[in-house]
Amino acid sequence: MPRLIPQSVYRLAAKHSPLLPYFIPACHNLAAAKQELHWVKQELPETQWLDAARLRKQHYPLQYILGTQPFGELDIRCKPGVLIPRWETEEWVLQLARVLSPIVESKQNYGILDLCTGTGCIPLLLQHELGSTIKQSKPQNVRTIGVDISPLAVELARKNSQTTVLPTQFVQGDVFEPQTVMASMHEMDFRPDFITANPPYIPRKQFEASRFEKSVKQHEPELALVGDSEFYRTLVEKWINPMRVQGFVFELGEVHQCEYTRDLLGNDWDCGILYDSNSQVRCVVGWVKGGEYETLRGLCQKVY
Repeated sequence: MPRLIPQSVYRLAAKHSPLLPYFIPACHNLAAAKQELHWVKQELPETQWLDAARLRKQHYPLQYILGTQPFGELDIRCKPGVLIPRWETEEWVLQLARVLSPIVESKQNYGILDLCTGTGCIPLLLQHELGSTIKQSKPQNVRTIGVDISPLAVELARKNSQTTVLPTQFVQGDVFEPQTVMASMHEMDFRPDFITANPPYIPRKQFEASRFEKSVKQHEPELALVGDSEFYRTLVEKWINPMRVQGFVFELGEVHQCEYTRDLLGNDWDCGILYDSNSQVRCVVGWVKGGEYETLRGLCQKVY
């Protein structure tokens, strides 16, 4: 059972503000609750503060209440039904941008394909970071396309492209049925050099049995959360191999997903694990042996 929050915490919260106790159940401590209330007061009109507090008491995600989530230097719009961007994803995207930058600068054109794109946060931040490096000499150098099965996600990602003023394109499509997406990319004269993905990676039994935050389990889309090895097999067999890209980064949550992906790649590939700053397994990274993406090795704390 989770530990009960002492009533003394609620009394201290009420002395600070009558709204603050509403935030305690989701935040678990006074400092975090004060921070969230500060953000609500900073970003919403006063007429919405009480409604926001009541929603947060029910573990409704703060990002859905505020409508945005910082992601690198970008503010990414969020809405119910679309997965909220995480700091762990932001962290590896920024690391990847630094590694890709010299490769991108050497190309006349460079394409990045992001699968299971959600809000579009990954291709948008990559476009922003890489564009800031090469903008002066090659303003049209980087093209990014995001793909998601959810029409709600694609609609939101397109809005994020507009508000961030980044020309990423978004296509609705199923990663398990790539023909339609590939046809669209052909019409757009787009061929990816690199593939990223943050697929659903929480196994069903683990999702149902574990103690995920109520805000995640009750309010974020299961479609974007629950999945396992079937996604990594599809990413390799239906995207990496047919499109002949030479490098990729896929987010994941378990070592066995990395090992499974490694076993699918074949002898021409090297593969490693990227850990986040909390020392948790975060990504599988792959590159063709002896190619220009050998620099991806520097992202990995373990290489097979």
